[in-house]
This record gives sequence, C-alpha cells and structure tokens, in this order.
Amino acid sequence: MTKLKVFEAFAGIGAQHKALSNMNKPYEVIGLAEWFVPAILAYHAIHNDVPILNATESAMREYLESKPLSMDSKTPISKGYWNRIKGDELRTICSYVKFSEEMGNIFDITTLTERKVRGIDLLTYSFPCQDISQQGKGEGIKEGTRSGLLLEIERYIRSLPDDELPKYLLLENVKALVSENHIEDFKKWIAYLETRGYITDWKVLNSKDFGSPQSRERVFALSSREEFVDLPLKSKKPPKVLKDILDKEFSEKYRLKKLESYERTPWQENRGTNFIRRFSIEGYTNFMSETRVFDINHIGCTLTAQGSNDKLKLMNDDKIYYMNPREMYRYMGFTTEDFEKVQELNILTKSHFVYTAGNSISVEVLESIFDRLKYEKDIKETQEESNWPNMESSLIKNLKSLEEISYNFIHHLVLTDQFENMKAKRETLKRQNKPLDVSTSEARTLLWKVKNTISIELLRKGKE
Repeated sequence: MTKLKVFEAFAGIGAQHKALSNMNKPYEVIGLAEWFVPAILAYHAIHNDVPILNATESAMREYLESKPLSMDSKTPISKGYWNRIKGDELRTICSYVKFSEEMGNIFDITTLTERKVRGIDLLTYSFPCQDISQQGKGEGIKEGTRSGLLLEIERYIRSLPDDELPKYLLLENVKALVSENHIEDFKKWIAYLETRGYITDWKVLNSKDFGSPQSRERVFALSSREEFVDLPLKSKKPPKVLKDILDKEFSEKYRLKKLESYERTPWQENRGTNFIRRFSIEGYTNFMSETRVFDINHIGCTLTAQGSNDKLKLMNDDKIYYMNPREMYRYMGFTTEDFEKVQELNILTKSHFVYTAGNSISVEVLESIFDRLKYEKDIKETQEESNWPNMESSLIKNLKSLEEISYNFIHHLVLTDQFENMKAKRETLKRQNKPLDVSTSEARTLLWKVKNTISIELLRKGKE
C-alpha cells in the first residue's frame, strides 16, 4: 500500500489532514494553498512541530512583506502592516509562515497552475462559498468573485496531461451550490470533469449522520478517474448530542444573564431520532436566528464563520451560555488538544477561533469519505468489475423508486446531448433505432449520469 499524496487547496485548519491522521492510513500532504494567517498558524500548530526562527525583526518583516497573505481571509495585508507587529508575535508568525511555505504552501491559489505542482493523488478543494451561500452576495461562480476561485482548479486540471491528473478530487461547499440559482454552474463543472475521465458522485451530506452533534448540510463531490466511488450516506458511529462536546463546567465568562430575563417561546423540536430542540427569546431582536437557544441534550445547528450562527446559544440548568471556542473546535471534530496547541500560540483572537472553526469541515464526514478511497496505485480490471454490482446496488438505494430508472429514461439520455463522449454510439442508435448495448465502463458512466440527473431533478422538486 502506497502513501496517498494530498494537496489541500483552500486548506483552512486542515480538516482533511486531521481526518486522514485519525484513520491511521498512509498519506502525505505534499502541498496546500492557504493565505489566511490565523488559519496557517492553527493548521501547523495542530499538525506539525514548527521550529522557531532565529532572525532579525527586519529580516522577518521583509520576508512576510514578500508573501501574499491576508489577516481577514478576503483582502491582502496592506503594505506596512508588519511594521506594527513586534517581538514574540512577529517571530511566531514568521516561523509558521516560513515553515508552511517549506511544507508546500503556495499561499495564492491563482499560482497553482504556473507552479506546476505534480504527483497529487487526492486534490481537495473547498473553495469560498461567499458568492453562492444564502448569506452571501449571490454572484455565483465567475471571474472576479471569491467563489470564482473554483476556476483556478479548472485551469490547473486543464494544464495537466491525462497521465498526471490527480486520481481523486474532493469538493465541499454549502448546500446552495446545488440550488436553482447555481445548479447549472455545478453541472457544467461536473460535465467538464467527465471530459477529463472523471466519474463523480455528489451528495448533500449532514454531519449529524456521521457521529457529529451538529446538523450541518454540505455538498460533497468525489471525482475518480479509475473507478466509481460512491459517497456514504451515513457512518456506523453512534450519534452524539451537544453535551458530548461541551465542557463539563460551564464558565460564567460565556453566560448571557441578560437574556435569561426575556420571555421565551415553548420548546420546538424537529421530528426524528436525532433532532434539534430549541426555543426562541421574545423581544430580543428581529433577527430570528439570533434569538434561538439550543437544548444541549440534542444536536445543534450549523456553526458558521460569521453571522448569527457563529454565536451559538445553549441552555444548561435554566441558564444561557455561548458555545466557547474550545467547544467549537470539538464541534467540528477536532480535539481539546488541537485547540490548546493553537491557543498556546497566544496570537489568535476569539473571532479568529470562531472563524477558523466555522469555516472548517466536519472531520467525521471526511473520515467516512476517505475510508472509501483506494490507496493502491494500480487497480486491476478484475477489481474494477467486482465493484460494479456494489455501485449499482448503492445507486438504486439512493433513488426514490426503481421505476425512476426506466429504459426509456436511459434511452432518452443517450439520445440527447447528455453524453458527448458517446456521440458515435448515439448517432448509430438514432439511425438504427436499436436498444442500448454498452460496455461495462460505458454502463458505469451511464448509470452515474442517470443517478446525478435524477438527484438534480429531485432536489429541484424539494424531494431530497
């Protein structure tokens, strides 16, 4: 078994790195792209032992000025900023940034193609969601937007010959990516990957189904060049609730005494075995999400990097508290030790901790996804064929009924422009009006396409 060589684009604090580490499988992070300084600090505090530099402050400032870095994750650091940073803080930041560069951090994702990064087995790309999320501007995936940075991944893929393409690609983003406003952009991206030989399975997965106490729906798309890899719908991990990741003792520092005097709505709860239970504070604010307080004996809502859900409110013994930064890291699947390593740097502010946690990915979901990857370089044809029944069975279980896979529907897809790589066969079928007769590899791609087309339509109709 060989090492899985990983490149983390839009790396954040390294949720992918953490998931692979938890699984004790052979892997190596050969590079990453992250320019947000607090995320760089947290990433290497969690995953590496970083040597501290012995250099003059002027040399360190000169080095940092030369790098494309950000302190807000949105805009480059202004010239002269580093002149205001001194002493241990400057030395720590410079040491971590320099170490990150030595470990393969390119900082600026727009340079990925020109740097000619090669030898990647798994490329992860959780590109910015700001222009597609419900709280964002809604500008979509286009040049000049932050979500448009997906196009940098496309440029990189286009620049590679077939024999140098990554074996796997993993996308993660907000559920709005497959909403009516953005589904066409998403479909174009998946269609392009198909032209490069990738077969993609995508699903909207919820962290609560993977042993997390958080209800967090995100789109995951796993693309493979060698075989169809079906994304899991859930894991075998036992479910958790909020109190499983909270500190045993609640700190008065995070108590919201003022809110305890307000009137409250009755408890509200979703149906099911693993659900949210909450009430709302009346007369506190017009922003509904700001008024919600969650029962710690049930699961909680999505933690976000900004907005009302970056300040989750919890009820314990009739007292209201904020979720603290240490609890937020555990809420995302990291450990107390991970948090303390970052805290010991004594650089990240509370807002930095909230942002880096809320902007991360649930580690529990990633573990289940990575468990399905093949680590061998060469997958034999017999192995490929043996996976076909499992793929077919898994697909059928994910559809609402067997009737949705009808011969007429499949025939329609083949006879239309759904399959550019089957053009010759499609034209032959048109002329001869013969039934579909495809090879196993063609059938695999065909079945995948049927599944994704139906999934898209079901999402549009609100059935998923």
